[in-house]
Amino acid sequence: MNQAIVILGRVQELPSYTNVDWIGVDYGADFLATRGIFMKLAIGDFDSTDALDEIRNFAEEVIVLPTLKEDTDSAASLKVLKQKGYDSIILWGAMGGRMDHELVNIGLLYRYPGIEMRDHHQVLKVLAPGQYRIQKEYKYLSFLTNDSSELSAEGLLYPLRKLRLTKEDLFATSNQFLQDEIELTVRKGLVLCMQCEDEKGA
Repeated sequence: MNQAIVILGRVQELPSYTNVDWIGVDYGADFLATRGIFMKLAIGDFDSTDALDEIRNFAEEVIVLPTLKEDTDSAASLKVLKQKGYDSIILWGAMGGRMDHELVNIGLLYRYPGIEMRDHHQVLKVLAPGQYRIQKEYKYLSFLTNDSSELSAEGLLYPLRKLRLTKEDLFATSNQFLQDEIELTVRKGLVLCMQCEDEKGA
């Protein structure tokens, strides 16, 4: 599988992966370079770092974006990565910073269904119509939609039986797994699937 691990900013602990392409976006490229991680691509306007020369030493390719542009650095980077044909794209450092950037990053999941957004306590992914096997990773399982959708799943504390959701519905949260894996069916619309847990000590 052609997999890209995209670091958008500072992460508390660098995730562990093998046989992947590391992608640094703006400050995320600085973050990787200072840890000696060689990148397949570094991209951004780099207005949040003054270490561009160091970044160049740790990147196979560097794309410097204009500071004045219509897209965020994260949006521009995903456009490039999709053009490069990556099968799997996982975003780290996309949550917990500026709220406007976080909401844009969630919006990008709807633009590119199948991309994952992760930290060490949650994983978010937008699912298009189809059948999915969802492995339990965290305690809580929640769903939202940006339009209208219908979904079904058994093996949950609150089974979903042709559940119809609209963008106004906010009740499909904090469900829990009764088994290690469930089969989820999305019959229409795009569904934001979130697995989450509380941070220790929170």
